Amino acid sequence: MAELRDRVDVARRTMTLASVQGRANPELSVTTTRERGASGESWEQTVTLGLRIPLGSGSRSRSRVASANAEAIEAEAQLQIELERLLAETEMAHQRVELRRQQVAAAERRSDLAQASRGFFEKAFRLGEADLPTRLRIEFEAAEAERERARARIDLAAAISAQRQALGLLPE
Repeated sequence: MAELRDRVDVARRTMTLASVQGRANPELSVTTTRERGASGESWEQTVTLGLRIPLGSGSRSRSRVASANAEAIEAEAQLQIELERLLAETEMAHQRVELRRQQVAAAERRSDLAQASRGFFEKAFRLGEADLPTRLRIEFEAAEAERERARARIDLAAAISAQRQALGLLPE
């Protein structure tokens, strides 16, 4: 974003400069030459002074202003697009974190219920009121619920990390 803001600033300043400058800058040139007529003669040195003053360059000035204006508009459009992309990315990251928090809460509730069920069926099995396949199924469901709880916590941590990255913050 900082680079795009700098590009917009440079483009605006270039446009301002192009609109203020009505014509090209005058040029001053200095040239020196050394020559001799024939072999054995002494060297002659001449200094030439040149001055170039641009007079009418309205069309070139207008084209420079139009070009600078187009660059400024393009830079501003790129900045706006990047800003909207970053805002959308941060909003998506925030929504992902909220979704993952809800998933963690649901996984914890399911795990707690599975643990309670496990306790009830273990007691029923010891008393002879439940069969082994039912107890094994309940054990499997409780273990699966615990794995889901751990996976939901990991997904939440990853979503928080992605949100911090979208905000431009360092990971914790």
